[in-house]
Amino acid sequence: MENWQGRVRISKEAMEELALKEGDVVEVEGRRLTAAVAARGPPEDLGARVIRMDAWTAMNAGVGVGDTVKVRKAKAVPAVAIVLESQLDFEPDENFKTYVKNRILGRPVAAGDVVPVNVLGEILQFTVASTEPSGVVVVEESSRLTVMTKFMKIVALAARERARVGERVPVVGVVYPERPGFRVKVSYRKPSGSWVTRELETAEDGVFADSFIADEAGAWVVKAEDGRSTLFAFVFVES
Repeated sequence: MENWQGRVRISKEAMEELALKEGDVVEVEGRRLTAAVAARGPPEDLGARVIRMDAWTAMNAGVGVGDTVKVRKAKAVPAVAIVLESQLDFEPDENFKTYVKNRILGRPVAAGDVVPVNVLGEILQFTVASTEPSGVVVVEESSRLTVMTKFMKIVALAARERARVGERVPVVGVVYPERPGFRVKVSYRKPSGSWVTRELETAEDGVFADSFIADEAGAWVVKAEDGRSTLFAFVFVES
């Protein structure tokens, strides 16, 4: 079995029934949907409706040995961008990202898949956080790859320290390492104690921006959080 390569082996009869040829991208749906490259099964599978897959593909499909899956030809498209999440305890440089990308070139993936990469004999796991476009995509040379580590966090949050009632107060923050489309929750606590919360996404440079109308006098609290880190800023609004 081609472990780590994202291939599934399908019996000849099933390949013909699904109008598949070797190298086609298929969707494999168990308790969740994943994608793989189709290859013909071994001779002993003739006459059987059998699909063989490695442990990683089975995990991504949410199935085990003996489970039933649905298989169909995928409408896979080239990936414009892919975001991978990992538990790396270091900040990957461009050489590392290029290495990871080269190891998964030609591989079909979908959001939520766990992709193993062999790095100097150690298997590192990367989770596909998002793809552009959504759905099943294939990693190509032109695909833009972002690797998000547990180091990624909000590193700056700023708002004007003083304002007057009725003014619009700008708020800006930065996520590092830079990642477009990273979701940040920004909350505003009014002097009266009520909260207003918004979800923002970072721009290409990792910056997120928002503003609020200071409709109450007193001390306002601005909070930005991403599930890993939380930063605060304070604005005093005069009447």
